[in-house]
Amino acid sequence: MTAVVCCCDRALSRIQRLVNGLRRFDRACRIVLARAENRPHRWQNRLLRDWKGMLENLNAQQRRYERGDRVKHRQRPEWGVGTVTKAEDIANANVAAQRIAVRFPNAGLKTLNTKVADIEIVIEGVEQHMNGSANGNGAARSRAEIVRGVEADEEHWLAPVAEKEREQALQAIPEAATDPFSGIRSRVKATFELYRFDQSGKGLMDWAIAQTGIEDPLSTYTRHELEEKFDRWVASRDDHLRCLLADDECTPEIVRELLVEAPAAAQQAVQRISARR
Repeated sequence: MTAVVCCCDRALSRIQRLVNGLRRFDRACRIVLARAENRPHRWQNRLLRDWKGMLENLNAQQRRYERGDRVKHRQRPEWGVGTVTKAEDIANANVAAQRIAVRFPNAGLKTLNTKVADIEIVIEGVEQHMNGSANGNGAARSRAEIVRGVEADEEHWLAPVAEKEREQALQAIPEAATDPFSGIRSRVKATFELYRFDQSGKGLMDWAIAQTGIEDPLSTYTRHELEEKFDRWVASRDDHLRCLLADDECTPEIVRELLVEAPAAAQQAVQRISARR
Protein backbone atom coordinates (compact mmCIF):
# COMPACT_ATOMS: atom_id res chain seq x y z
CA MET A 1 0.00 0.00 0.00
CA THR A 2 2.85 2.37 0.83
CA ALA A 3 4.42 1.72 -2.57
CA VAL A 4 1.14 2.51 -4.31
CA VAL A 5 0.81 5.77 -2.39
CA CYS A 6 4.36 6.74 -3.33
CA CYS A 7 3.69 6.01 -7.02
CA CYS A 8 0.55 8.14 -6.92
CA ASP A 9 2.43 10.98 -5.26
CA ARG A 10 5.13 10.86 -7.92
CA ALA A 11 2.51 10.83 -10.70
CA LEU A 12 0.67 13.79 -9.19
CA SER A 13 3.95 15.65 -8.82
CA ARG A 14 4.76 15.11 -12.51
CA ILE A 15 1.29 16.24 -13.57
CA GLN A 16 1.64 19.37 -11.45
CA ARG A 17 5.01 20.17 -13.04
CA LEU A 18 3.46 19.73 -16.49
CA VAL A 19 0.58 22.07 -15.64
CA ASN A 20 3.00 24.66 -14.25
CA GLY A 21 5.06 24.40 -17.43
CA LEU A 22 2.00 24.99 -19.57
CA ARG A 23 1.09 28.03 -17.51
CA ARG A 24 4.59 29.46 -17.90
CA PHE A 25 4.35 28.87 -21.64
CA ASP A 26 0.98 30.63 -21.60
CA ARG A 27 2.43 33.68 -19.87
CA ALA A 28 5.43 33.77 -22.20
CA CYS A 29 3.20 33.70 -25.28
CA ARG A 30 1.10 36.52 -23.89
CA ILE A 31 4.16 38.69 -23.31
CA VAL A 32 5.47 38.09 -26.83
CA LEU A 33 2.09 38.79 -28.41
CA ALA A 34 1.55 41.94 -26.38
CA ARG A 35 4.94 43.29 -27.48
CA ALA A 36 4.50 42.45 -31.15
CA GLU A 37 5.39 45.38 -33.35
CA ASN A 38 2.84 46.99 -35.62
CA ARG A 39 3.55 45.70 -39.15
CA PRO A 40 1.77 46.63 -42.39
CA HIS A 41 2.17 43.25 -44.07
CA ARG A 42 -0.98 41.15 -44.33
CA TRP A 43 0.84 37.86 -43.88
CA GLN A 44 2.19 39.07 -40.54
CA ASN A 45 -1.33 39.81 -39.35
CA ARG A 46 -2.28 36.29 -40.41
CA LEU A 47 0.68 34.92 -38.43
CA LEU A 48 -0.40 36.84 -35.34
CA ARG A 49 -3.96 35.50 -35.67
CA ASP A 50 -2.69 31.92 -36.02
CA TRP A 51 -0.42 32.31 -33.01
CA LYS A 52 -3.22 33.86 -31.02
CA GLY A 53 -5.49 30.96 -32.02
CA MET A 54 -2.89 28.45 -30.82
CA LEU A 55 -2.69 30.25 -27.50
CA GLU A 56 -6.48 30.28 -27.17
CA ASN A 57 -6.63 26.52 -27.82
CA LEU A 58 -4.07 26.00 -25.10
CA ASN A 59 -6.09 28.22 -22.78
CA ALA A 60 -9.27 26.30 -23.55
CA GLN A 61 -7.60 23.08 -22.39
CA GLN A 62 -5.93 24.21 -19.19
CA ARG A 63 -6.78 27.82 -18.38
CA ARG A 64 -8.57 28.70 -15.21
CA TYR A 65 -10.40 31.99 -15.31
CA GLU A 66 -9.88 34.21 -12.33
CA ARG A 67 -11.53 37.31 -10.99
CA GLY A 68 -10.28 40.34 -12.88
CA ASP A 69 -9.60 38.56 -16.20
CA ARG A 70 -10.63 40.55 -19.29
CA VAL A 71 -12.71 38.60 -21.82
CA LYS A 72 -15.12 39.09 -24.69
CA HIS A 73 -17.75 36.90 -26.30
CA ARG A 74 -16.87 36.23 -29.95
CA GLN A 75 -20.49 35.85 -30.98
CA ARG A 76 -21.54 39.03 -29.18
CA PRO A 77 -18.82 41.66 -29.75
CA GLU A 78 -21.41 44.37 -29.14
CA TRP A 79 -21.29 43.44 -25.46
CA GLY A 80 -17.79 44.91 -25.29
CA VAL A 81 -14.83 43.71 -23.23
CA GLY A 82 -16.00 42.39 -19.87
CA THR A 83 -14.37 41.68 -16.54
CA VAL A 84 -14.69 38.35 -14.73
CA THR A 85 -16.23 38.98 -11.32
CA LYS A 86 -16.66 35.38 -10.17
CA ALA A 87 -15.42 31.94 -11.25
CA GLU A 88 -16.35 28.50 -9.94
CA ASP A 89 -15.54 24.95 -11.00
CA ILE A 90 -18.24 22.77 -12.53
CA ALA A 91 -18.47 19.44 -14.36
CA ASN A 92 -19.87 19.61 -17.90
CA ALA A 93 -20.44 16.13 -19.39
CA ASN A 94 -17.72 14.78 -17.08
CA VAL A 95 -15.30 17.42 -18.40
CA ALA A 96 -13.82 20.00 -16.06
CA ALA A 97 -15.14 23.47 -16.78
CA GLN A 98 -15.95 26.72 -15.05
CA ARG A 99 -19.00 28.88 -14.59
CA ILE A 100 -17.92 32.49 -14.73
CA ALA A 101 -19.80 35.72 -14.07
CA VAL A 102 -18.70 38.49 -16.43
CA ARG A 103 -19.76 42.12 -16.26
CA PHE A 104 -19.92 43.52 -19.80
CA PRO A 105 -20.12 47.31 -20.31
CA ASN A 106 -23.00 47.02 -22.80
CA ALA A 107 -24.84 43.95 -21.54
CA GLY A 108 -24.49 43.94 -17.78
CA LEU A 109 -23.73 40.81 -15.77
CA LYS A 110 -23.73 37.52 -17.69
CA THR A 111 -23.14 33.98 -16.41
CA LEU A 112 -21.23 31.82 -18.90
CA ASN A 113 -20.12 28.20 -19.11
CA THR A 114 -16.52 28.10 -20.38
CA LYS A 115 -17.13 24.87 -22.31
CA VAL A 116 -20.15 26.26 -24.12
CA ALA A 117 -19.64 30.00 -24.57
CA ASP A 118 -17.18 31.14 -27.23
CA ILE A 119 -15.05 33.28 -24.93
CA GLU A 120 -11.91 35.07 -26.03
CA ILE A 121 -9.17 36.22 -23.69
CA VAL A 122 -8.40 39.87 -24.37
CA ILE A 123 -4.72 40.61 -24.81
CA GLU A 124 -4.66 44.37 -24.95
CA GLY A 125 -1.51 44.76 -27.02
CA VAL A 126 -2.66 42.31 -29.69
CA GLU A 127 -6.17 43.78 -29.86
CA GLN A 128 -4.67 47.18 -30.56
CA HIS A 129 -2.34 45.71 -33.17
CA MET A 130 -5.14 43.95 -35.03
CA ASN A 131 -7.76 46.70 -34.77
CA GLY A 132 -5.78 49.91 -34.62
CA SER A 133 -3.46 51.93 -36.77
CA ALA A 134 0.02 53.33 -36.21
CA ASN A 135 0.59 56.69 -34.62
CA GLY A 136 3.63 58.87 -35.07
CA ASN A 137 5.72 56.76 -32.71
CA GLY A 138 4.82 53.46 -34.37
CA ALA A 139 2.62 52.31 -31.48
CA ALA A 140 -0.79 50.79 -32.14
CA ARG A 141 -3.93 52.83 -31.53
CA SER A 142 -7.38 51.38 -31.09
CA ARG A 143 -10.26 52.65 -33.23
CA ALA A 144 -11.74 54.38 -30.18
CA GLU A 145 -8.44 56.23 -29.66
CA ILE A 146 -8.48 57.31 -33.30
CA VAL A 147 -11.99 58.67 -32.83
CA ARG A 148 -10.97 60.60 -29.73
CA GLY A 149 -7.99 62.03 -31.61
CA VAL A 150 -10.23 63.28 -34.39
CA GLU A 151 -12.61 64.88 -31.94
CA ALA A 152 -9.74 66.57 -30.08
CA ASP A 153 -8.24 68.19 -33.17
CA GLU A 154 -10.24 68.13 -36.40
CA GLU A 155 -7.57 70.21 -38.13
CA HIS A 156 -4.76 67.75 -37.34
CA TRP A 157 -3.06 66.41 -40.47
CA LEU A 158 -3.93 62.82 -39.47
CA ALA A 159 -7.63 63.62 -39.17
CA PRO A 160 -8.51 62.54 -42.76
CA VAL A 161 -6.71 59.23 -42.20
CA ALA A 162 -8.51 58.64 -38.92
CA GLU A 163 -11.85 59.51 -40.51
CA LYS A 164 -11.21 56.96 -43.23
CA GLU A 165 -10.27 54.30 -40.65
CA ARG A 166 -13.47 55.02 -38.73
CA GLU A 167 -15.63 54.78 -41.84
CA GLN A 168 -13.95 51.55 -42.94
CA ALA A 169 -14.57 50.04 -39.51
CA LEU A 170 -18.28 50.84 -39.70
CA GLN A 171 -18.74 49.48 -43.22
CA ALA A 172 -16.62 46.33 -42.87
CA ILE A 173 -18.13 42.85 -42.98
CA PRO A 174 -16.58 40.90 -40.06
CA GLU A 175 -13.72 38.57 -40.90
CA ALA A 176 -15.59 35.53 -39.58
CA ALA A 177 -18.04 35.98 -42.47
CA THR A 178 -15.44 36.66 -45.17
CA ASP A 179 -12.29 34.70 -44.28
CA PRO A 180 -11.56 32.43 -47.28
CA PHE A 181 -9.63 30.07 -44.98
CA SER A 182 -12.88 29.27 -43.16
CA GLY A 183 -15.29 26.74 -44.62
CA ILE A 184 -18.44 27.84 -46.41
CA ARG A 185 -20.54 26.64 -43.51
CA SER A 186 -18.73 28.87 -41.01
CA ARG A 187 -18.96 31.89 -43.28
CA VAL A 188 -22.68 31.43 -43.94
CA LYS A 189 -23.39 30.96 -40.23
CA ALA A 190 -21.41 34.10 -39.32
CA THR A 191 -23.25 36.04 -42.03
CA PHE A 192 -26.65 34.87 -40.79
CA GLU A 193 -25.74 36.11 -37.31
CA LEU A 194 -25.19 39.62 -38.69
CA TYR A 195 -28.94 39.83 -39.27
CA ARG A 196 -29.49 40.24 -35.53
CA PHE A 197 -28.80 43.95 -36.01
CA ASP A 198 -31.66 46.25 -37.02
CA GLN A 199 -32.55 49.95 -36.98
CA SER A 200 -34.17 49.89 -33.56
CA GLY A 201 -32.40 51.96 -30.95
CA LYS A 202 -30.72 48.97 -29.32
CA GLY A 203 -29.97 47.23 -32.60
CA LEU A 204 -28.31 50.31 -34.04
CA MET A 205 -26.15 50.87 -30.95
CA ASP A 206 -25.16 47.19 -30.79
CA TRP A 207 -24.13 47.32 -34.46
CA ALA A 208 -21.99 50.43 -34.03
CA ILE A 209 -20.30 49.05 -30.92
CA ALA A 210 -19.60 45.68 -32.57
CA GLN A 211 -18.15 47.37 -35.64
CA THR A 212 -15.94 50.00 -33.98
CA GLY A 213 -15.48 49.08 -30.33
CA ILE A 214 -16.65 52.59 -29.33
CA GLU A 215 -18.52 52.25 -26.05
CA ASP A 216 -20.85 55.20 -26.74
CA PRO A 217 -21.37 55.66 -30.51
CA LEU A 218 -23.71 58.62 -29.92
CA SER A 219 -20.74 60.55 -28.55
CA THR A 220 -19.27 60.42 -32.06
CA TYR A 221 -22.27 60.16 -34.41
CA THR A 222 -25.82 61.44 -34.47
CA ARG A 223 -28.67 58.95 -34.69
CA HIS A 224 -29.34 60.07 -38.27
CA GLU A 225 -25.70 59.49 -39.28
CA LEU A 226 -25.75 56.00 -37.80
CA GLU A 227 -28.96 55.15 -39.64
CA GLU A 228 -27.46 56.25 -42.98
CA LYS A 229 -24.25 54.30 -42.40
CA PHE A 230 -26.23 51.27 -41.24
CA ASP A 231 -28.28 51.31 -44.47
CA ARG A 232 -25.08 51.21 -46.54
CA TRP A 233 -23.70 48.39 -44.41
CA VAL A 234 -26.95 46.43 -44.79
CA ALA A 235 -26.60 46.65 -48.58
CA SER A 236 -23.06 45.26 -48.33
CA ARG A 237 -24.19 42.52 -45.96
CA ASP A 238 -27.00 41.47 -48.31
CA ASP A 239 -24.63 41.44 -51.30
CA HIS A 240 -22.20 39.31 -49.35
CA LEU A 241 -24.93 36.83 -48.42
CA ARG A 242 -26.04 36.70 -52.05
CA CYS A 243 -22.50 35.78 -53.14
CA LEU A 244 -22.24 33.08 -50.47
CA LEU A 245 -25.53 31.49 -51.47
CA ALA A 246 -24.38 31.45 -55.11
CA ASP A 247 -21.21 29.55 -54.17
CA ASP A 248 -21.18 25.98 -55.47
CA GLU A 249 -20.10 24.73 -52.03
CA CYS A 250 -23.13 26.28 -50.36
CA THR A 251 -25.66 23.48 -50.72
CA PRO A 252 -29.39 23.82 -49.92
CA GLU A 253 -28.91 21.33 -47.07
CA ILE A 254 -26.34 23.60 -45.37
CA VAL A 255 -28.60 26.63 -45.75
CA ARG A 256 -31.67 24.84 -44.38
CA GLU A 257 -29.77 23.50 -41.38
CA LEU A 258 -28.25 26.87 -40.48
CA LEU A 259 -31.51 28.75 -40.94
CA VAL A 260 -33.10 26.78 -38.10
CA GLU A 261 -31.27 28.89 -35.50
CA ALA A 262 -30.76 32.00 -37.64
CA PRO A 263 -32.51 35.32 -36.87
CA ALA A 264 -35.86 35.85 -38.57
CA ALA A 265 -34.34 38.64 -40.68
CA ALA A 266 -31.81 36.18 -42.11
CA GLN A 267 -34.60 33.77 -43.07
CA GLN A 268 -36.45 36.58 -44.83
CA ALA A 269 -33.28 37.64 -46.66
CA VAL A 270 -32.72 34.09 -47.96
CA GLN A 271 -36.32 33.99 -49.19
CA ARG A 272 -35.89 37.29 -51.03
CA ILE A 273 -32.64 36.15 -52.66
CA SER A 274 -34.13 32.80 -53.67
CA ALA A 275 -37.18 34.48 -55.19
CA ARG A 276 -34.99 36.62 -57.46
CA ARG A 277 -33.08 33.68 -58.90
